[in-house]
Amino acid sequence: MKKSFFMMMLLCCGFGPAMGQQGTAGNQKQLREPYLKGMVVDFVSRSRISAAKVSIDGTNWVAYTNEQGEFEVSGWKPGTYTIRVVHPHYRPLVAKNFGISRGGVYAGFILKSGKPDDKPITWDHKPLGQFVIDEDATPIQKTQPVYPPGALQEKVEGTVMLLVQVNEEGDVLAANITEGVRDDLNRAALEAVQFFKFKPAKVKAKPVAVAVPVPIDFKLALH
Repeated sequence: MKKSFFMMMLLCCGFGPAMGQQGTAGNQKQLREPYLKGMVVDFVSRSRISAAKVSIDGTNWVAYTNEQGEFEVSGWKPGTYTIRVVHPHYRPLVAKNFGISRGGVYAGFILKSGKPDDKPITWDHKPLGQFVIDEDATPIQKTQPVYPPGALQEKVEGTVMLLVQVNEEGDVLAANITEGVRDDLNRAALEAVQFFKFKPAKVKAKPVAVAVPVPIDFKLALH
């Protein structure tokens, strides 16, 4: 069944001209426009990640997130760039077609568990607007969640509903809980879904990024 879908930008939100600081976050110098400020967070916990390297292809700009997971770079020409985010304990992220206009942009980047030499997750920031999906994204490789010991001991069952953003290559970019059960089960669901692989959604035979609902079931085995 065909359906209309509006592309969700879960990873980034843009701002117009705003106050900023030069150098590491917390400095009092004025940022040169245009600038990019933001933070890097963990896929599962959304905790902020320090010491992540944020670089921009084709420039000599490099920044590292501080203890609050924040970074900032500034002073290049407006345009469209490719941004890379790497950290020793996470899978690299490459944000393509990231537009920087006059003023400044604030971005939030989400990193998944992995290693720096893993194949990067790619996020194409080119806006697609509203379109009609011919084929939905469907999971072709699933990771079974680990049943949390506390929930297992207390015999808690349930289904965690997630809204998962899938890129054009079928990789998971981000996930939000739309209907949770309890904290430990919710976290276990996020831990598992980050490693899912999907058959990408298609529009006129071309792969596109979409957000799809994904249920993660926790059910005790019958004895």
